Amino acid sequence: MPAAWYASDALWSALEYRFDSPDAWRRAGPEAQAILDLIGLPSGADIADLASGTGRIAFELARRGHTVTAVERHPAFANRIAKRARNSGTRVEIVRRDMATFERNSAFDLLLLWNDSFGYFESVADDRGFLARCARSIRPDGKLLIQLTPKELAPDHWPRRTWTPLPGDRLLLEENLLVRSYSMVRHTWIAIDGKARQSWTGLRRLYSASELVAALYEAGFSEVECYGTLTGAPFDRDATTLIAVATR
Repeated sequence: MPAAWYASDALWSALEYRFDSPDAWRRAGPEAQAILDLIGLPSGADIADLASGTGRIAFELARRGHTVTAVERHPAFANRIAKRARNSGTRVEIVRRDMATFERNSAFDLLLLWNDSFGYFESVADDRGFLARCARSIRPDGKLLIQLTPKELAPDHWPRRTWTPLPGDRLLLEENLLVRSYSMVRHTWIAIDGKARQSWTGLRRLYSASELVAALYEAGFSEVECYGTLTGAPFDRDATTLIAVATR
């Protein structure tokens, strides 16, 4: 199950700028197209976008003719998806629940887990259970795509300390420490609004490429390929991310 800090709506509201900024939306189209190019889905495929955030990838996939289900537990984000769908006339099904328990037997051609949305659960057993539910939700020969920052890239991906100005003269401070022999990253966020402060601390489990591949095979997938870029380059020393594509 998700860790308590991950279930904090206040935290995700503080981090909203990462998912709903103009720059994030400008990237959505190229990212969605790169996903489709990598997977090679037929037109009109059934896709579930897990931990959809504000729905930027879900909308771009729907605009390209696919049937999209956006799974998002954060009420403000789910409401934003619904409002954008109404205003744009784009059809996106919204499932307001945590992806940790989401399952539809053999319902999808693709399950998408984008933008480092894995490793938040309380235990390794929870991770394994989630991946098994993903496998059961995919049709035969369907795929699960996971994009995350692996252990191999973690030291460079998360700067030790950053501060980000937010609208309304607010400030977000963030500290990222690699702990437990580089098996986890500990995030600390402090949101400052005038004299008011709110803070959160959470642990994210890190996977190496080989550890993620092993977990996917254990979950019931028949084939797993790893890439190091959105364009499908190999996962090697020049990789900028880890994209694992698992076939049921």
